[in-house]
Amino acid sequence: HDPLAQPAVDHQGKRAVIYVSVDEPTEGIETMIQADRFYTVTDYEDGKVPLAEIDKRALARPLLPIYHFSRSMVADRPNQPRLTYANIADGIEQMITSVRGQPEPDLIVIDYLQNMPIEKSTERVIQVIEATLKARELCLKLKAKLIVCAQAGFDTLKRNFKVPMMQDAQWGSIVSQEADIFLGWWRPKVTDMDKTSIELPDGSQILIEDDLAILGLAKQRKKAAGKSFVLRFNMGTLDLADYTCSCGGKNLWNNKE
Repeated sequence: HDPLAQPAVDHQGKRAVIYVSVDEPTEGIETMIQADRFYTVTDYEDGKVPLAEIDKRALARPLLPIYHFSRSMVADRPNQPRLTYANIADGIEQMITSVRGQPEPDLIVIDYLQNMPIEKSTERVIQVIEATLKARELCLKLKAKLIVCAQAGFDTLKRNFKVPMMQDAQWGSIVSQEADIFLGWWRPKVTDMDKTSIELPDGSQILIEDDLAILGLAKQRKKAAGKSFVLRFNMGTLDLADYTCSCGGKNLWNNKE
Protein backbone atom coordinates (compact mmCIF):
# COMPACT_ATOMS: atom_id res chain seq x y z
CA HIS A 1 0.00 0.00 0.00
CA ASP A 2 1.42 3.36 -1.06
CA PRO A 3 -0.34 6.27 0.69
CA LEU A 4 1.34 8.73 -1.68
CA ALA A 5 -0.59 7.25 -4.60
CA GLN A 6 -3.98 7.65 -2.91
CA PRO A 7 -6.30 10.62 -3.51
CA ALA A 8 -7.54 12.77 -0.65
CA VAL A 9 -10.18 10.82 1.30
CA ASP A 10 -12.62 11.44 4.11
CA HIS A 11 -12.14 8.99 7.00
CA GLN A 12 -15.77 9.40 8.11
CA GLY A 13 -17.25 5.95 8.74
CA LYS A 14 -13.94 4.21 8.13
CA ARG A 15 -11.87 2.15 10.56
CA ALA A 16 -8.31 2.62 11.80
CA VAL A 17 -5.37 0.75 13.32
CA ILE A 18 -4.01 1.99 16.66
CA TYR A 19 -0.54 0.89 17.80
CA VAL A 20 0.30 1.29 21.50
CA SER A 21 3.92 0.89 22.63
CA VAL A 22 5.31 1.17 26.15
CA ASP A 23 8.97 1.03 25.08
CA GLU A 24 9.32 2.41 21.55
CA PRO A 25 9.15 6.24 21.33
CA THR A 26 6.56 7.73 19.02
CA GLU A 27 9.26 9.15 16.74
CA GLY A 28 10.68 5.67 16.19
CA ILE A 29 7.26 4.19 15.43
CA GLU A 30 6.56 6.89 12.86
CA THR A 31 9.90 6.09 11.21
CA MET A 32 8.86 2.44 10.86
CA ILE A 33 5.51 3.46 9.34
CA GLN A 34 7.24 5.72 6.81
CA ALA A 35 9.86 3.12 5.77
CA ASP A 36 9.45 1.44 2.38
CA ARG A 37 11.49 -0.01 -0.49
CA PHE A 38 12.85 3.45 -1.33
CA TYR A 39 13.91 4.57 2.17
CA THR A 40 14.43 2.11 5.03
CA VAL A 41 14.25 2.65 8.78
CA THR A 42 18.06 2.95 8.82
CA ASP A 43 17.93 5.66 6.13
CA TYR A 44 15.63 7.72 8.34
CA GLU A 45 17.74 7.15 11.45
CA ASP A 46 20.95 8.11 9.60
CA GLY A 47 19.43 11.28 8.12
CA LYS A 48 19.73 10.04 4.52
CA VAL A 49 16.17 10.92 3.50
CA PRO A 50 15.99 14.31 1.70
CA LEU A 51 13.97 16.97 3.49
CA ALA A 52 11.79 17.45 0.40
CA GLU A 53 10.87 13.75 0.52
CA ILE A 54 10.09 13.96 4.25
CA ASP A 55 7.82 16.96 3.64
CA LYS A 56 6.05 15.14 0.80
CA ARG A 57 5.42 12.09 2.94
CA ALA A 58 4.29 14.19 5.91
CA LEU A 59 1.56 15.75 3.73
CA ALA A 60 0.39 12.30 2.59
CA ARG A 61 0.59 10.69 6.04
CA PRO A 62 -2.97 11.67 7.20
CA LEU A 63 -4.36 9.49 4.40
CA LEU A 64 -3.06 6.39 6.14
CA PRO A 65 -5.35 5.51 9.10
CA ILE A 66 -2.62 4.23 11.43
CA TYR A 67 -2.23 6.01 14.77
CA HIS A 68 0.12 5.35 17.67
CA PHE A 69 0.18 6.01 21.40
CA SER A 70 3.62 6.10 23.04
CA ARG A 71 6.05 8.36 24.86
CA SER A 72 7.86 11.15 23.02
CA MET A 73 11.59 11.84 22.91
CA VAL A 74 10.97 15.60 22.77
CA ALA A 75 12.66 17.18 25.81
CA ASP A 76 9.91 19.73 26.52
CA ARG A 77 7.30 17.02 27.20
CA PRO A 78 8.36 15.88 30.69
CA ASN A 79 4.89 15.20 32.16
CA GLN A 80 3.60 12.57 29.78
CA PRO A 81 0.84 10.32 31.23
CA ARG A 82 1.56 6.64 31.88
CA LEU A 83 0.20 4.29 29.24
CA THR A 84 -2.23 2.50 31.53
CA TYR A 85 -5.26 0.83 29.97
CA ALA A 86 -7.51 3.54 31.41
CA ASN A 87 -5.42 6.27 29.76
CA ILE A 88 -5.33 4.36 26.47
CA ALA A 89 -9.13 3.98 26.43
CA ASP A 90 -9.62 7.65 27.38
CA GLY A 91 -7.18 8.76 24.69
CA ILE A 92 -8.91 6.75 21.97
CA GLU A 93 -12.34 8.01 23.01
CA GLN A 94 -11.08 11.60 23.02
CA MET A 95 -9.57 11.08 19.58
CA ILE A 96 -12.85 9.75 18.19
CA THR A 97 -15.11 12.39 19.74
CA SER A 98 -12.86 15.46 19.40
CA VAL A 99 -11.64 15.15 15.80
CA ARG A 100 -14.24 15.49 13.06
CA GLY A 101 -14.30 12.52 10.71
CA GLN A 102 -11.84 10.53 12.84
CA PRO A 103 -12.12 6.78 12.10
CA GLU A 104 -12.92 4.44 14.97
CA PRO A 105 -10.40 1.70 15.82
CA ASP A 106 -10.85 -1.64 14.08
CA LEU A 107 -7.58 -3.11 15.35
CA ILE A 108 -5.49 -2.20 18.42
CA VAL A 109 -1.93 -3.51 18.85
CA ILE A 110 -0.33 -3.42 22.32
CA ASP A 111 3.44 -3.84 22.54
CA TYR A 112 4.08 -5.35 24.87
CA LEU A 113 2.04 -7.04 27.61
CA GLN A 114 4.65 -7.57 30.34
CA ASN A 115 5.60 -3.87 30.35
CA MET A 116 2.10 -2.42 30.56
CA PRO A 117 1.91 -0.38 33.80
CA ILE A 118 -0.67 -1.67 36.29
CA GLU A 119 -1.69 0.62 39.13
CA LYS A 120 -1.52 -0.61 42.76
CA SER A 121 0.30 -3.83 41.95
CA THR A 122 3.95 -4.68 42.58
CA GLU A 123 4.07 -8.46 42.10
CA ARG A 124 5.09 -9.31 38.54
CA VAL A 125 2.80 -12.30 37.98
CA ILE A 126 -0.23 -10.37 39.28
CA GLN A 127 0.67 -7.46 36.98
CA VAL A 128 0.67 -9.73 33.92
CA ILE A 129 -2.65 -11.32 34.94
CA GLU A 130 -4.23 -7.89 35.42
CA ALA A 131 -2.74 -6.59 32.17
CA THR A 132 -4.18 -9.56 30.26
CA LEU A 133 -7.66 -9.17 31.73
CA LYS A 134 -7.65 -5.41 31.14
CA ALA A 135 -6.59 -5.99 27.53
CA ARG A 136 -9.73 -8.05 26.93
CA GLU A 137 -11.86 -5.42 28.70
CA LEU A 138 -10.39 -2.76 26.38
CA CYS A 139 -11.16 -4.94 23.37
CA LEU A 140 -14.80 -5.36 24.40
CA LYS A 141 -15.26 -1.72 25.41
CA LEU A 142 -14.03 -0.34 22.09
CA LYS A 143 -15.52 -3.18 20.01
CA ALA A 144 -12.22 -3.66 18.24
CA LYS A 145 -9.93 -6.59 17.50
CA LEU A 146 -6.84 -6.68 19.69
CA ILE A 147 -3.31 -7.98 19.14
CA VAL A 148 -1.30 -8.19 22.37
CA CYS A 149 2.45 -8.79 21.99
CA ALA A 150 3.99 -10.81 24.82
CA GLN A 151 7.57 -11.71 25.64
CA ALA A 152 8.54 -15.39 25.60
CA GLY A 153 10.38 -17.02 28.49
CA PHE A 154 14.02 -18.12 28.29
CA ASP A 155 13.07 -21.81 28.04
CA THR A 156 12.46 -21.30 24.33
CA LEU A 157 16.22 -20.77 23.86
CA LYS A 158 16.90 -24.31 25.09
CA ARG A 159 15.01 -25.86 22.16
CA ASN A 160 16.27 -26.41 18.62
CA PHE A 161 12.98 -25.19 17.16
CA LYS A 162 12.45 -21.97 19.10
CA VAL A 163 9.01 -20.82 18.01
CA PRO A 164 7.24 -19.82 21.28
CA MET A 165 4.36 -22.08 22.30
CA MET A 166 1.41 -21.29 24.56
CA GLN A 167 3.22 -22.28 27.75
CA ASP A 168 6.15 -19.97 26.92
CA ALA A 169 4.49 -16.61 27.64
CA GLN A 170 6.68 -15.04 30.31
CA TRP A 171 5.18 -14.53 33.78
CA GLY A 172 1.78 -16.05 33.15
CA SER A 173 -0.19 -18.89 31.53
CA ILE A 174 -3.26 -16.64 31.52
CA VAL A 175 -1.98 -15.14 28.25
CA SER A 176 -2.68 -18.39 26.37
CA GLN A 177 -5.94 -18.96 28.22
CA GLU A 178 -7.44 -15.60 27.29
CA ALA A 179 -6.21 -15.48 23.68
CA ASP A 180 -8.53 -16.52 20.85
CA ILE A 181 -5.49 -16.96 18.58
CA PHE A 182 -1.93 -17.57 19.76
CA LEU A 183 0.96 -16.94 17.35
CA GLY A 184 4.65 -17.53 18.09
CA TRP A 185 7.31 -15.50 16.23
CA TRP A 186 10.95 -16.56 15.82
CA ARG A 187 13.84 -14.95 13.95
CA PRO A 188 16.65 -17.58 13.88
CA LYS A 189 19.31 -15.00 12.96
CA VAL A 190 18.84 -13.41 16.40
CA THR A 191 18.97 -16.58 18.51
CA ASP A 192 21.15 -18.99 16.49
CA MET A 193 24.04 -16.82 15.35
CA ASP A 194 26.48 -19.74 15.64
CA LYS A 195 24.52 -21.87 13.15
CA THR A 196 24.12 -21.78 9.37
CA SER A 197 20.82 -23.69 9.21
CA ILE A 198 17.91 -24.90 11.32
CA GLU A 199 15.80 -28.04 11.23
CA LEU A 200 12.06 -27.68 10.64
CA PRO A 201 9.42 -29.91 12.27
CA ASP A 202 9.20 -32.05 9.11
CA GLY A 203 12.94 -32.81 9.34
CA SER A 204 14.05 -30.60 6.44
CA GLN A 205 16.93 -28.13 6.78
CA ILE A 206 16.70 -24.46 5.93
CA LEU A 207 19.46 -21.85 5.69
CA ILE A 208 19.54 -19.09 8.28
CA GLU A 209 19.36 -15.76 6.48
CA ASP A 210 18.93 -12.24 7.84
CA ASP A 211 15.25 -12.02 6.89
CA LEU A 212 14.23 -15.58 7.79
CA ALA A 213 11.26 -15.71 10.18
CA ILE A 214 9.14 -18.58 11.48
CA LEU A 215 5.50 -18.04 12.49
CA GLY A 216 3.79 -20.73 14.57
CA LEU A 217 0.03 -21.00 14.94
CA ALA A 218 -0.30 -22.62 18.37
CA LYS A 219 -3.97 -21.86 19.07
CA GLN A 220 -7.01 -20.88 17.06
CA ARG A 221 -10.23 -21.06 19.03
CA LYS A 222 -12.64 -23.63 17.54
CA LYS A 223 -10.33 -24.15 14.55
CA ALA A 224 -7.31 -26.29 13.70
CA ALA A 225 -3.90 -25.12 14.92
CA GLY A 226 -0.39 -26.53 15.34
CA LYS A 227 1.06 -25.25 12.05
CA SER A 228 4.30 -23.41 11.29
CA PHE A 229 4.93 -21.02 8.41
CA VAL A 230 8.32 -20.02 7.00
CA LEU A 231 8.45 -16.36 5.97
CA ARG A 232 10.75 -13.54 4.92
CA PHE A 233 10.63 -10.40 7.07
CA ASN A 234 12.60 -7.34 5.99
CA MET A 235 13.40 -5.29 9.10
CA GLY A 236 14.32 -2.25 7.00
CA THR A 237 11.03 -1.95 5.12
CA LEU A 238 8.78 -4.14 7.34
CA ASP A 239 7.84 -6.22 4.29
CA LEU A 240 6.51 -9.71 5.06
CA ALA A 241 6.31 -12.40 2.38
CA ASP A 242 6.26 -16.15 1.84
CA TYR A 243 9.64 -17.82 1.97
CA THR A 244 11.43 -18.63 -1.27
CA CYS A 245 14.78 -20.30 -0.86
CA SER A 246 17.76 -18.47 -2.36
CA CYS A 247 20.08 -21.50 -2.06
CA GLY A 248 20.39 -22.70 -5.65
CA GLY A 249 16.70 -22.16 -6.35
CA LYS A 250 15.57 -25.21 -4.36
CA ASN A 251 12.42 -24.53 -2.37
CA LEU A 252 12.82 -26.37 0.92
CA TRP A 253 9.38 -25.54 2.29
CA ASN A 254 5.92 -25.73 0.79
CA ASN A 255 3.93 -22.90 2.36
CA LYS A 256 0.59 -23.37 0.55
CA GLU A 257 -1.37 -23.79 3.78
